[in-house]
Amino acid sequence: MRSAGMQVDYDRYSMIVEGKREFIRSGAMHYFRLPHPDLWKDRLFKLKAAGYNTVDLYFCWAYHSSSPGEYNFEGNRDVEALLQMVDDLGLYLIARPGPYINAEYSGGGLPGWLIANHDAILRNRLEDGKFVWSQPYMDAVSEWWHQIVPKFKDFPRLLMVQIENEYATLDMEPDYMQALYTMTRDLGVTVPLMHNDMYTMGLFEEIVDIYAFDNYPVTQFDTNWRSLDGVFSVLDNIETNLRPFCQTRPLMVAELQAGWFGTWKGYPYEQIVEHLGREHINIVTKSLIGQGLTVFNHYKAIGGTNWEYTGSTDTYTSYDFGAPISEAGINTERLYEAKALNLLLSSFDAAATLKIEEPPAPVSSPQHLYTVRQCVDPATGTPTGGVWYFLRNLQEQEALLTLGGDVPVHVRPHGAVMLPYNFPLACGYKLAHTSVEPLFQSSHRLILKCSRPADILLETGAPAAWEAKASSGDDAQLHCEKITDTQYRITCKALPPRGYEVATLGALTVCFLGQEWSDTAWLEEDGMLVMGPEERLPNGEYGVQIPEKDLLLLGPDGTFHKQQGQTAKPSPLDLPELKYWSCEHEAHELYSDKHFYPVSDDGADLDANRVYEGSAWYRFQFEGNQVSTLTVDARHIWAVFLNGEFLAEGLHWNTVHAPSEPTPEVISLDKSKLNADGANELVIFVDGLGHPKGFHDDARQPQGLLLLKLDEEDVTTSVQLSEGFSRWKAPIRELLGLLPESAPVVRLETRFTLPSTEGLDAPMGLFLNNLDYERVNIYLNGVLIGRHWRQCQRQRLYYLPHGILKSHTQGENVLELIAMNFNPLISLKTCHPGLNDVYLQPYQVFTKITR
Repeated sequence: MRSAGMQVDYDRYSMIVEGKREFIRSGAMHYFRLPHPDLWKDRLFKLKAAGYNTVDLYFCWAYHSSSPGEYNFEGNRDVEALLQMVDDLGLYLIARPGPYINAEYSGGGLPGWLIANHDAILRNRLEDGKFVWSQPYMDAVSEWWHQIVPKFKDFPRLLMVQIENEYATLDMEPDYMQALYTMTRDLGVTVPLMHNDMYTMGLFEEIVDIYAFDNYPVTQFDTNWRSLDGVFSVLDNIETNLRPFCQTRPLMVAELQAGWFGTWKGYPYEQIVEHLGREHINIVTKSLIGQGLTVFNHYKAIGGTNWEYTGSTDTYTSYDFGAPISEAGINTERLYEAKALNLLLSSFDAAATLKIEEPPAPVSSPQHLYTVRQCVDPATGTPTGGVWYFLRNLQEQEALLTLGGDVPVHVRPHGAVMLPYNFPLACGYKLAHTSVEPLFQSSHRLILKCSRPADILLETGAPAAWEAKASSGDDAQLHCEKITDTQYRITCKALPPRGYEVATLGALTVCFLGQEWSDTAWLEEDGMLVMGPEERLPNGEYGVQIPEKDLLLLGPDGTFHKQQGQTAKPSPLDLPELKYWSCEHEAHELYSDKHFYPVSDDGADLDANRVYEGSAWYRFQFEGNQVSTLTVDARHIWAVFLNGEFLAEGLHWNTVHAPSEPTPEVISLDKSKLNADGANELVIFVDGLGHPKGFHDDARQPQGLLLLKLDEEDVTTSVQLSEGFSRWKAPIRELLGLLPESAPVVRLETRFTLPSTEGLDAPMGLFLNNLDYERVNIYLNGVLIGRHWRQCQRQRLYYLPHGILKSHTQGENVLELIAMNFNPLISLKTCHPGLNDVYLQPYQVFTKITR
């Protein structure tokens, strides 16, 4: 199969690109959660620098289409600019256009206008899982397909395209999937098409070219996953269960857990990251490779932000996901684990293997022998010499075992290692055995991780000269023993984090690294291996590193040298204080009938009125004091005001599939508060949290006002609506002197200019602590970049994305906080003291250096 630029084939072992067998190492990035193209470029570069050769991109329908027939591909929605960045970096592309993406996106990525169209049955599936063909829905999908598929179909490095996502029906009808397959082919896509099966049951495998599945072993965070029985039960049986229908195609995981999403009622990301630990991504990925998998996609590799209203009902602002590259673009220990594995897979062949039952060398502890795989000739299936041992330790204590009777191997608690055995190296030697995992190899270099004692046996084919060349200590920690004229055993003691030992054996440079050096090893385009920086930046520039640290450089020819680090630490950033706050009414709808309009005959909910996200005010007037009860059903957070005074508030949550008609709340009215001889005014404020992500076909759970009754009279469709926050820049002149000194919603505003950060990398956040407001919406330069909720406080530091945040040279930033508190109301005179704990805070500050 050929795309516009390359031939893409496959067999039971792996993908084959331009005739070359490839082990696909992919990471997922959500461009729609990175609200500026500069952020795309930064994160993609870091993905490539970490050894991934592929990027996985959802294309989000809702992000590009706010109204039927209207599509926006400009600015931070410019897909063609995004794909040009991918091409410039030489990454392969897995394109996932939906139409449903899940992704904890509001409505699962289906546009609000489609969700509001009840003539269309979303995904041709009812809420009970039954399949129903819906032509209005398919017409809408066809419109999206004709918009998005031409954007990527001719991309020169297109690897494959996914149709739908995590889809199933009660009877597994093929009609919808077959229609998407045909539609995609008719639009000119020629590369393999795949589907992501969340059940690992082979769903729709007969329709797509590449069958894929997702795997998230750890989804509970109140129990230590390391102590759970069967946490890897699905993962450990993948080859047995899926190989029967993958006889002619490789095993692929479309979403391999690299983190988990945080919810309003769940866990903060700090706890998720701590719970998973750096060992999680290591053991999960290596376990699947041990099952013969050669196409993986870490979901997600790159964190993001639910800016504006991109997040689904249950997710808060941050979509960091505990990803290897954080929401603020900072490399984590989890990235170091992924990078080490990517370097290994990029330089050692593991793309064509078969499981063997009898290992060539025994392991002293069979319970730690996960599997053994033999490298084979794909054409014949015959062995080619190299063997992979996959050793896994699920215990709390470190495991010490032996390989082949005399090679001691240490496996960390809850760790996994891939050890090559009798493995031909690029230099022409053979790595007969090793007790530690290699990091990388090339024609003149062999680099090994050495936080545990190392024991390697090299077969050179001819006598070779040995020389110890460099050491981090006074005494070399390694020793070479000549076994025969062509066999050399090299041992090295366990090295401290910044320990290293370098030696040569003939034309081969052998380098042993402590943990910190192996974590910070980066492979440049020219083949130079640079160790020491926290991350790699374009054109040989290295940044975000503690500047006094040294660098180790290992050239393609095996030449080694050490570069002295800088001595000056970065000066602390002198960040401006956030003061001189102005405070103005943001609830003029409570006191004015301007800007209201009648609701739709279809109902008062936001979708029916083409308000697909955010908040709204509702207004209704009635005469006299004979009404006893008020019945309200509103989603999600609501407050009722009677004649300008607070009456009641509530929260209707529904984060999971729930009954479509929950019990409304009945509120008793005090008749003494009603005007007996005149009009009474009800104002209802509703703040929506987005649509559910539609995983349970519940994307249509509405937002806004669903029901309003006075006694037994339903007046829902008689109300008037005014949408959102006006965020006026000055008090309402015609109401000066009429607005009270307290309000349920106020707008707090300040301005600031950042200091120069030249030569530094300092992603910035806004810290909110101990605020006296129930909810706060955070606007930076007119863009909603955060939603803070005191009742479900999972986040206090909010990322201020580059491109929205203005740098020192770009000028002044405007920060607005839309603060909400219904009972009591917010006093405009006393709101400022609560802002003392609102300040700018960098996530980290690093110095950029060059080598």
